[in-house]
Amino acid sequence: MKKTSLGICILMTLFAASQIHCGDVASEKESTRVFGHNFFDPNVDQSDLALGGVLPDYILKPRDEIHVDIWGDLNLHYALPLSADGFIIIPEAGRISLNGLTYAEAKKKILNHLACTYAFFIDVENPGAGKAPVDITLGKTAGLNVFVTGEVKRLGSVNMNGINASLVSILRKSGIRNQASIRKIELKKLDGKVYVFDLYDFLLKGILPQAFKYLNDGDIIFVRLRDKDVNITGSIRRPGRYELLPGEKLDDAIRIAGGVLSNSQKEIRIFRKTNGTSDKVINEINTEIGSNCELEDQDVIDISGPRDADEQYYVTVLGEVKHPGNYAFLKSEKVNDLIARCGGVSDNAFLEGSQFFRNDSLTIIDLPMALRETQSACNFNIMPGDRIIIPRPNSFVMVKGAVISPVGVAFEKGETVEYYIKKAGGYKDDADQANITIVSLNGMVKRGKAGFWSADPPVPSGSVVMVPYLSENSPVTLMNPNKSAQ
Repeated sequence: MKKTSLGICILMTLFAASQIHCGDVASEKESTRVFGHNFFDPNVDQSDLALGGVLPDYILKPRDEIHVDIWGDLNLHYALPLSADGFIIIPEAGRISLNGLTYAEAKKKILNHLACTYAFFIDVENPGAGKAPVDITLGKTAGLNVFVTGEVKRLGSVNMNGINASLVSILRKSGIRNQASIRKIELKKLDGKVYVFDLYDFLLKGILPQAFKYLNDGDIIFVRLRDKDVNITGSIRRPGRYELLPGEKLDDAIRIAGGVLSNSQKEIRIFRKTNGTSDKVINEINTEIGSNCELEDQDVIDISGPRDADEQYYVTVLGEVKHPGNYAFLKSEKVNDLIARCGGVSDNAFLEGSQFFRNDSLTIIDLPMALRETQSACNFNIMPGDRIIIPRPNSFVMVKGAVISPVGVAFEKGETVEYYIKKAGGYKDDADQANITIVSLNGMVKRGKAGFWSADPPVPSGSVVMVPYLSENSPVTLMNPNKSAQ
């Protein structure tokens, strides 16, 4: 009985350990989820919660059933349901009020009543001894309904056996949405009291208040939207994605992630998407440990690791990959290996517009070729400090130069320069139609017209079509996409 009665606490502790462990490997699939969300996974095996035991602090409810077994010189066996007002009736011992008592308190009170009636047979101090040993257990427990609202997958009433009706069990049955907060879940009681549950208090501190361990019939659980989460990487004990509460800053994020490693540097870089602009625009903020600066939603925090002679031993991948952020430099790693370490590209990735920076200079890269033809020269070795940015598609093509109306034209897949020039009003009289160039987002330049015997190339999304003037008379120089990136 003692072993089984610890089932709930053991199960929750095992889940807490698994949550902390999953942050150790930043490249694992689940690291895209906020730390702690797996705790409410409805697919988790909950068989341990039905072990039949009960914790001493379980609060008895109407319709719960108490079993009283006395043997030895007495042979008495009772199955006693709690009435609506919280009483049980034991023949000879009388009516006993158990309303609002814990399981442990109820056992003690029942034993005292029995000892008064059968004083010669029952030993209050040692109920398992004496002439008539006594065993008091919890039989059937009342079912209850809890209402779940907010950011959950299944809204409405959840019915569950009272002994298993913890806040965690209820939310596992309802399921929580990806945008749900797990740090300010409200539990509303019938008496009007409201308790706020922070899962991180349990996962990181082992704190589980009584109110959330056993719920009552008619309780309401409200799951709010998450305000902010950040991704913390680099020289940190538990890299991962964490929810932050309003008012929590950089020092709080570092504390929640387990603190920095002993060999970390003071420097911290924060990558932040600029408000009101495309996802391709990412600002870099330089700070240091102890600055406790403000953080914004979706910030990526890089804690600098050990360096040799101030050389940067990390690489950065931002934008449309599953795990954007900073990664330790691995010798002989190629472009496709790094993208794989980031979890691969997202469904929204515009590979043709990818940008590659080395020594803070934009270098041409053919990322689709690097991922498709891994033995090609496009799939070159990564160096310390390299940075790759993979944007989302741009829905316009800019037409500039010797056209009637230089303008952005809505992108149409497969169309050539003639289509976009026509949309821009056509050529000016002094346009150099033989030397039109297409400049892609990744900096690659190619001719807009292929010649008499070949079809003109399609214009990629987000490109700039340049129509020079005849007076410029400047030849077009096409760049080798592989030369500068090897």
